[in-house]
Amino acid sequence: MSQHDFDITTADANTGITYRAAVNAALQALATLSSGTSAPSSPYAYQLWADTANGLLKIRNAANNAWITIGKLADSALGHVGKDLFDANTILKADSDNTPVALSVPEGRIIGRKSGGSIAALTGAEARGILGTAPFVCGSDADGDMWYRASGALARLPKGEAYQVLTMNSAGTAPQWSALDGNSIAASSIGRSHLKTSTGSVSTTSIAGEHLILPGGEYGFYPQTYCIYTGEGSYSCIMYAQIANGAKHATAATCIHIRVSTLNPGTAYAVQRYVTSSGEIHWIFFLRDILTKRVISSYEAPDHPCFGNGGKPLVVPHPFPDADPNEHEIVVVTLDFDQYKEIVAKTGVDDEEVPDRSVAQVILEDYEIDENETPDWPTTPVTVGLPTTIEDPETNEALPVDWRTIPSGTIIEPTKKTIPKMDYFIVRSLKERSAWV
Repeated sequence: MSQHDFDITTADANTGITYRAAVNAALQALATLSSGTSAPSSPYAYQLWADTANGLLKIRNAANNAWITIGKLADSALGHVGKDLFDANTILKADSDNTPVALSVPEGRIIGRKSGGSIAALTGAEARGILGTAPFVCGSDADGDMWYRASGALARLPKGEAYQVLTMNSAGTAPQWSALDGNSIAASSIGRSHLKTSTGSVSTTSIAGEHLILPGGEYGFYPQTYCIYTGEGSYSCIMYAQIANGAKHATAATCIHIRVSTLNPGTAYAVQRYVTSSGEIHWIFFLRDILTKRVISSYEAPDHPCFGNGGKPLVVPHPFPDADPNEHEIVVVTLDFDQYKEIVAKTGVDDEEVPDRSVAQVILEDYEIDENETPDWPTTPVTVGLPTTIEDPETNEALPVDWRTIPSGTIIEPTKKTIPKMDYFIVRSLKERSAWV
C-alpha cells in the first residue's frame, strides 16, 4: 500500500530530511496510483486509485464524492476490447466467460450456433439445419406476395387482385384470394362497437297525427317507439305509427307518421340509432301552436334533419313536413356538447321497474324554452351526408360511391354545409323547468 494525502505541511518542512521523506511518500503514492485495499482518506477529484482488494482501477468523479471503476488491474488493456482487435467484417463473440474474441464473417453467411457448437458464421446448409428441413426458395416471388407454412414447408401465395379478400380454403389448411361478395364477410364480423353511431329522437302529442323526419335518414336503423300517458288516472297511452299517411314531402326522406289516441292521450316518441361521422352541433326543433305556444312535436339529434335525408338544408330545413305557417311556429335550439351531456345524464332511471327516458323525453319533461334568450345562429359547417361520387385520383373520372368502384381503404370525406337560418325560425335557448311548474 502506498497512499498519501498530498499535503506537505509546515512540520514536514522543518528539516531537509523530513521534507524529503514527505515528498518521496507523495511521489510513491502517485507512482503506485495510490494503491491499497481501502480508498485514500483524502481523495481529490480525478485521482486514480488501484483498489487491490477488488483488483480494480478506479478514478474519483468530478464532484469528488464517489469512485468510478475504469477496468480490471489483472486484465490486458484493463479488460477493455480495443478497436485494433477488429478487422473489416468482424463481430465480437465469446465462447466462454470473459473471453471476447473477434469472429470474421465471410459473404453469404448467417451468424448462429449449431447444437453443441460455438457461435459461428454458418453456411446456408448449416442454417437450414437449424431452421428445419423446409427450404426457403423465393423463386418467382414479387412485391405483394406472401409466404405461409404448408405441410412442413414454406409455400408462396401470389398477390391478389383488386377487390379480393384473403380467406381460408374449404379444408382450412391454406389461405386463398376470393372475390368480395355477400358471402365473404360473416354476419358477426362487424359489431356496433366498430361503427360510429348516434341516437336521435322525435316526439308528438298530436291526436290527428304528424309526419316527422327521423334523425339519420338513410343511415338509420329501424326506429323504436314508446309513449307516455299524460291524462288523469292510471291508464296507458296508446299511439299509432306508420311510414306515411298522406305525406307531403317531395324529397326522399326517412319519415314516420305518429298519432296518439283520443281516449288515452300522451306524448309519443320514436328513437332512432344511425351511423354518423358528424355531431358538430346538437339540434333541437320544436313545432308549437302559434297562439297557445303549446309544443306539439319535437326533434333532437346531433345532426341536422337534412343529414341522410337528401343533404339539402333548403329542401329539408326542419323535421316537420306537415307544418302550417298559419297555425304553427318552429323554434330552434342548438346545444354544445357539455349541455348535451348534462341532459343525457338525466336519462337513466335508478329503478329496474321503470324504463329509462330518451333525450327528447328529458328535454320535454325537465326543460322549457327560454323566451328571453336569443342566441346567435350557428355558422359552423355540419355534415349532411356522403358524396354521391368521388374523383379517381389517376383518371379524374367521377366514380359512384359504391363498393364495386371504390378501392378498399379509400377515405371518403363527408359533405359539409353551413345551415342557413330560415326567416320563420325562432332561435331560443333551453332552461330547466321551475320546481313548481
